[in-house]
Amino acid sequence: AAGGLPFAITAQSVESLLRLPQDALLDVTERQVVLIQNEFVPVAPLARLLGLPAQATAKPPAATARQDSLLLLVLRVRHTKLALQVDSLLDERDMVIKPFPEHMRRLPLLAGIVATGKNELVSVLHAPHLLDLARRANARQDGGEGAGGPGRRGRLSSPYTGAKRRSGPGLERGPASATISRSPAGEG
Repeated sequence: AAGGLPFAITAQSVESLLRLPQDALLDVTERQVVLIQNEFVPVAPLARLLGLPAQATAKPPAATARQDSLLLLVLRVRHTKLALQVDSLLDERDMVIKPFPEHMRRLPLLAGIVATGKNELVSVLHAPHLLDLARRANARQDGGEGAGGPGRRGRLSSPYTGAKRRSGPGLERGPASATISRSPAGEG
C-alpha cells in the first residue's frame, strides 16, 4: 500500500479494472506497458508516481498470494490511457466529492475529498494530472534525470505543490462515483 493511504478516482476517468498475470507487463521503448484490446497502454505504479515512500511492513497474506498478478486501474482522459498499478480496490460507490478549503485549492493533483462510511477522509486524485505526472516521469527518464531506480530520492518533484489549479472537465464538485484503491509501495 502507499504508506497505508487509500486514494479515490472519479468514475468518469476509470475505463476498467483488470487483474493480469505479471508476464503481461511488456517493455516497449524502455517503458512498461500492457496490451489492452490491441492497444499498448503505459503502466505506472501509483505509489512511485505520487513519490510516496516504500512501506517497510510485511505484505498481507492476500497480497503475497496474488504476487504473480497485477491489479491495474485503467484511466482514460480524452484519448489518452494510463494503467495505474494498485494493491487493491477497496470500494466503489456514489459519493459526494467535497471541495478543499481555500488554502488547499491550488494542489493540482487533488480534485477534492470524500468521507467513507467509517468517517475516514480520502483524497480524490485528479486523473488528468496523474497522466501529466506519468508523461513527465517518462520525459525525465528519456532525458537522463531520475535514472537510478525506484529507490532514488528526489526522483520526482512533489506533485502536491506547484502549478495553479486548472479548471475544466473532471473538476466539477458534487455527486460522483469514486473508486477507492490502495497503491503498491516500492513496486518496480
